[in-house]
Amino acid sequence: MPLDLHGWNFRQAQLGQEFTKDAVDRVFDLTQGQPWLVNALAHEITFWMRSGGAITTAQIDEAKERLIQERPVHLDALRARLYEPRVEQVIRAIMAGTLPGTDNSFDDVSYVRNLGFIWGTGAPEIANPSTKSSCCGTGSCSPTC
Repeated sequence: MPLDLHGWNFRQAQLGQEFTKDAVDRVFDLTQGQPWLVNALAHEITFWMRSGGAITTAQIDEAKERLIQERPVHLDALRARLYEPRVEQVIRAIMAGTLPGTDNSFDDVSYVRNLGFIWGTGAPEIANPSTKSSCCGTGSCSPTC
């Protein structure tokens, strides 16, 4: 699935900031195109790391680790949601390969989807590796992360 990075294309054209194809692919692998995560990685690299030249996969990975360590408010707020019983139940079920089985399943799945933790129109899937690693990091979702 191609990642549409109009903002990054603008940056490349206007400011000469280039992103290698592998770096763009890595961003998509990590974020699945989730806008806040894409922008957070780009901001970390271009403003805080002040990377010169073409942005590489290694720089994307460094930015990801820096964001994990810095725990920006948005990520902390989302991470806190993983402890909500309705969110935890949906994530646990998906990671176990099943669907949540409660009377409120549809509402709970919709809620978790709206938070950006899951995606898919059929059987829901974890939205991106960042979500899975956040979930696994809490120890609240699955003992087999």
